[in-house]
Amino acid sequence: LEWRAIQPLLKNHGFQSYAFDILGWGFTERHPEIQDYSPEAKRIHFYNFWKQHLGSQPMILVGASIGGAMAIDFALEHPEAVEKLVLVAPQCFVDGVPPLPGPLAKVGIQALKSKWLRMQVTKQAYNIPDAEEVRDAMLLGRLHCLMDRYDESAVSFIQSGGYSVSKKVSQVSQPTLVLWGRQDQILAPEKYLDQLKARLPNAEYVWIEDSGHVPHCIQPEAWADAVVQFLRKP
Repeated sequence: LEWRAIQPLLKNHGFQSYAFDILGWGFTERHPEIQDYSPEAKRIHFYNFWKQHLGSQPMILVGASIGGAMAIDFALEHPEAVEKLVLVAPQCFVDGVPPLPGPLAKVGIQALKSKWLRMQVTKQAYNIPDAEEVRDAMLLGRLHCLMDRYDESAVSFIQSGGYSVSKKVSQVSQPTLVLWGRQDQILAPEKYLDQLKARLPNAEYVWIEDSGHVPHCIQPEAWADAVVQFLRKP
């Protein structure tokens, strides 16, 4: 759902795209026999999708926020699979999650699922005055939390320690585009952008104006224009 405005725009420019359901984070059924939702498990799951559905053809991999950390992790582990990277306000300098014991992790998950907390986060992420649009975004963004066994998959991820890629960012060799919302209040660019430029000096950097943490949701046309221009470069 997060990419619902982007995919038609990319299609209009002649690009086929997939909005992949990350293991444990989307709407795909969580089978009881799956107990591991760690970064490694997510990487293996995505790698198998790439082989089975994309025919092992190199792809342009897009990751937003924590998805940026996942994209970097995947590109480094499987460079043969990634032709180019597009990182959207990537969470690559906030390493890991506290390895809380099961009961505490479950309490934390319940808090993260609450409408009140998700509304506060959505207000920051979107940073727009339209209250109805923010409310709709919160309700859509919360839907996956209501899936069966969401709590178990989230606890597994927390107890795994999460993603830690800050020391690996400079190893990225693929051509990379970095997009950042000028008014991002979740991962403030003034705090993280210089760090990223120091580690990826050859990447391209594009501001998305009048946008918060999710420019692909707030300014999809500007986002798509920047990405299409990047993809058409040899």
